[in-house]
Amino acid sequence: MSEHQHFQFAVDAPLTDGQLADIRALTTRARLTRHSFVNTYSWGDFKGDPQLLVATYYDAHLYFANWGTRRLILRWPATALSLDTAETYCAGDSADSWESGRYVLITLESDTEDDVEDFTDLFDPEGGEGGARTVAALHHPGASAGRRGRLSLPLPRVAAVRAQRRTRR
Repeated sequence: MSEHQHFQFAVDAPLTDGQLADIRALTTRARLTRHSFVNTYSWGDFKGDPQLLVATYYDAHLYFANWGTRRLILRWPATALSLDTAETYCAGDSADSWESGRYVLITLESDTEDDVEDFTDLFDPEGGEGGARTVAALHHPGASAGRRGRLSLPLPRVAAVRAQRRTRR
C-alpha cells in the first residue's frame, strides 16, 4: 500500500515575497500562493515543521495521512484568545495549545493507531456534515470544504470583489 500525506496551510493576510521564498525553500512541489500552501506527498515527506510554519506565517494548517493521522492547527491573536482559555479546553493527548509571540495556537490531532479520541468527523473527505469546513468556520466565518475536501478559506477582499462582479451582471 502506498503512503499519502496531505498538507495544507492558509492565511488571511498575503505573504510577502520574502516569506514565499522562505516557504518555497522547503518544497518545490507545493502549490504556493500568497494565501495558501497545498501539497500531497505519495512518497517522501515534507521537510518543514507545520507548527513553526503556523506560528510564523499561517493562520491554519490541515494535515491528513492515509494511515489515519489527522491534524488541525489554528492560530489566533492572543488578544482574541488567551492561552489560559485555550488550555482550559485542551485536555487530553489529542489537543494542545501554546503561545508564540502575539499568537495562541491550538492543535487537534488524532491517530487511529493511538487508540485516542478520533476527530474523523472533522476531516470528512467528501465535505459532508461536520467536515473540515465546520472547524475552519470557527476560525474563519464562511469557510467551506471545496472540491475533494480541500479546505477553502475565503478572504474578505475576494468575497467583496465577487459580490461587486455579481451586481454588475
